Amino acid sequence: MSQKKRDFYHIAKESGASQDAFELSKLLEIVDRIKPEKILEIGVHRGLSIKAWREAWPAAFVVEQVQGDSHDPATKEKFSTVGQFDFIFIDGDHTLEGVRKDYEMYGSLVRPGGIMAFHDIMRSPERTSYHAGVDCRVFFDELKNRHATIEIWNGTAGDNGPGIGVIFL
Repeated sequence: MSQKKRDFYHIAKESGASQDAFELSKLLEIVDRIKPEKILEIGVHRGLSIKAWREAWPAAFVVEQVQGDSHDPATKEKFSTVGQFDFIFIDGDHTLEGVRKDYEMYGSLVRPGGIMAFHDIMRSPERTSYHAGVDCRVFFDELKNRHATIEIWNGTAGDNGPGIGVIFL
């Protein structure tokens, strides 16, 4: 019996998430290939990307919003009890040290063959004041030397677009 193909663009758009709908839909397509059962998001703006994860994979265990500093070992400990995750989305502290720390702390919670993705890997954050101080790109470029990666861009946004960087662990 064939399964109905999910419309990931519709899921992304309807979620109301702060990520670009095209970029988020492409991320959903990539993550769908590993059929995620456990999902964690580090950093929550309005919690609407969590809505996208739940819509895309209704049977998956999606960690609820946990208040706290992602760099606090006590916060990580809350997630450690769940076991390894199939997919972790990093959209928290966008400074170079912050995004590096999130990767270092939570990368070990991704199962072999799992995916970690980073929001806001924009090429030119200095072009818009809203993105001043966003250094995710610098760290993502470092990860390219250690992991297979994919960059997702909405071409209409050019260098000002947020972008999503995907690494395969």
